[in-house]
Amino acid sequence: MSTLRVDNLQGQTAGTNRYVVQVVSTTKTDTFSANSAQIQAVTGLSVSITPSNTNNKVFIMADVNASVDNAARGYLALYKDGSVLVQGDASGSRIQAATQLAGADSGESLSSTVSFLDSPNTTSAVTYQIYLVGEGSSTQVHVNRSHNDADAAGRGRFISTITAMEIAQ
Repeated sequence: MSTLRVDNLQGQTAGTNRYVVQVVSTTKTDTFSANSAQIQAVTGLSVSITPSNTNNKVFIMADVNASVDNAARGYLALYKDGSVLVQGDASGSRIQAATQLAGADSGESLSSTVSFLDSPNTTSAVTYQIYLVGEGSSTQVHVNRSHNDADAAGRGRFISTITAMEIAQ
């Protein structure tokens, strides 16, 4: 049997190593549905974090279980304080988003992820939120459930999460 003895423990010195200062996470367990080509905030899928230093970065990770009907597409966007944080480049009439929802021919719910390293440059609270949009005005997009949401053993209800980690610089 080994014994570890320590006379003194010290935190890491800022600037010598990167380390996680704090972690804030939100788990959404209820469902959300949108039937629109207009981008909409997913209720309950946001996280707020207050950086302790203006030089620190915030790493955002979101895992969203979502579905669309089998003839359509849906897209996820990552917003910061009500504005788009990151999205693909503009090109013609293509939809700009952080990621396309994973789709299945039968409208099943699949997990889609978004991650991004932000430099908020503030010590004020910052809110990150997931938004979604369908490809057309009749496109139904659902979070935490399958498209048809049948009450059957082959269907389920799921969770989605968003996590923000402050990284010391």
